[in-house]
Amino acid sequence: MATAGISARNLSDAEHSAQLRRAVVASTVGSVIESYDFLLYVLIAPLVFAKLYFPSSDPLVGTLQAFGIYAVGFISRPLGAAFFGHYGDRIGRKATLIATLLITGLATFAVGFVPGYASIGIWGAVILTILRLIQGIGVGGEWGGATLLAMEWAKTNAHRGFITAWPQWGAPAGLFIANVAVLVFSAISGDQFLDWGWRVPFWISIVMIAIGLWIRLGILETPVFQRILDQQAVARAPVIEVLRRHPKEIVLTALARMGQQAPFYIFVAFVFTYGTTVLHSSRELLLTAVLVATAVSTITMPLSGFISDRIGRKRLYLIGAVAVGIWGFVYFAMLNTAVPGWIFLAIVVSLIPHDMMYGPQGALIAECFSPRLRYSGASLGFHLASIIAGGPAPLIATALLASTGSGYSVAIYIAICAVVSITATLFLTDYTNQDISQEEAYGAPTASALQPKRQPATDYPWIRRGAARARAVRANRGSRCGDVPTTKQTGNSDFHPRCPRFELVQGPEWPTGFAGFRQLGAGTGHLQEPDGNHEVRPSRAHSWVCSRMVVSHRDRTFSPDCNHAYCEQKPALVCEHGPR
Repeated sequence: MATAGISARNLSDAEHSAQLRRAVVASTVGSVIESYDFLLYVLIAPLVFAKLYFPSSDPLVGTLQAFGIYAVGFISRPLGAAFFGHYGDRIGRKATLIATLLITGLATFAVGFVPGYASIGIWGAVILTILRLIQGIGVGGEWGGATLLAMEWAKTNAHRGFITAWPQWGAPAGLFIANVAVLVFSAISGDQFLDWGWRVPFWISIVMIAIGLWIRLGILETPVFQRILDQQAVARAPVIEVLRRHPKEIVLTALARMGQQAPFYIFVAFVFTYGTTVLHSSRELLLTAVLVATAVSTITMPLSGFISDRIGRKRLYLIGAVAVGIWGFVYFAMLNTAVPGWIFLAIVVSLIPHDMMYGPQGALIAECFSPRLRYSGASLGFHLASIIAGGPAPLIATALLASTGSGYSVAIYIAICAVVSITATLFLTDYTNQDISQEEAYGAPTASALQPKRQPATDYPWIRRGAARARAVRANRGSRCGDVPTTKQTGNSDFHPRCPRFELVQGPEWPTGFAGFRQLGAGTGHLQEPDGNHEVRPSRAHSWVCSRMVVSHRDRTFSPDCNHAYCEQKPALVCEHGPR
């Protein structure tokens, strides 16, 4: 599985197809593992943590406290999105994904060792909170990288929805495996489940980490990011730049997730609280129903991504949001019958309208951001929703149930979330089947435009090869220099009449004997006097001026490399004077 020395640009069509399959498998398996790690807490919290870490609380209050720790993982997600988004856009998708897998997996493994209230008192809950915080940071960087790893290996523009639906499927798949683990060890441990049975599923994550690392180490960097590296167009501060260039897209994508993420955690987490406290259903019935629902998503999730490639991601997403808003009322009506068969059916069907949104969501969000900033932008938009949707959803649902005693109040909350999603999605741009591999698709400068300009020496009239002594060019009405016209000569110095910032000085100011261009004040640059043996160049101490200057030595001309942001923002500091 060695990939050293190989890059995407050297691959044949068959090799590209093989890498695409590996990327989809790597991103999907990684998402499954990350989701298992994160969602295992969702299953264990209402069943175990309320009793183990908050034994003196009322059952509903204890559940609220357990879900409070659960929400910490969602609050920390945007932090992980910003941190790993920065490095995902700077060093690449692959390396960043390896880090997120390790962080989340090791934190999950450690949860299995946290003592209960009976052993160390409140410190058990404190340690659990810290580990949940670390988990959230890791997951915050995982989703964006997994989605881009698959999407940016796509061979055409016509299948991005289907390709990115597979890492999306990792969430219900991880929940499926977590359900199986809880069911199996619940049966094995029996009455000892609260003592040690719940811990084993957390310990299993260490094995899954090893599998995920083995798979991810065998893939290449995506062609899109490799092109950014080749063009030397990597953003210096991706998070800051994406906040400046794509603020609307970040806010809208976060709001668009309201109708998907909040109902999901009500359907797979809050249902255990509602089922055991209100419906008095068995834990095994609820776990089995959620298990079957996640198995159904194996079909409905990729199918939704496939359909989005045909009818448009935005259209399918809106249809799904409407379905979720309506389904909330049907869902609680079926649950309230308290008939095991209807309860089972309601839970199984609940994820189908959700999948209509979540299947195409990866492509919908990632396509909203330009390649240089895609990891940061997509991660921030996706995970900011965790603060307003996924994190507080079980808390809000439990509080509504405690205050009203009715599940229909929760259905109204679901409908409100769906309306928010519909409104936000209407304002998003649909990039279905469009070429989004270049910056131009988003109205951004091309990669070459982001690099220093290289111009021939003849573009600057003050350069005179072979002159015994260089003199400043006379004033020109076409000058872009905004300084007040000035004329001054002192000894060997010449001031440009329209540019008093610059002063030419003869003398061996450089080790090679070149003449120097003396600085007169803040914000000025240095040049060297261009005679037959000298060159024009920026001062080493003030290299930020060089992005618009040309270096000339006899018959050779070249432009120094300078990527300082000041050059790009203040090109008027460079005078382009013509002869009088």
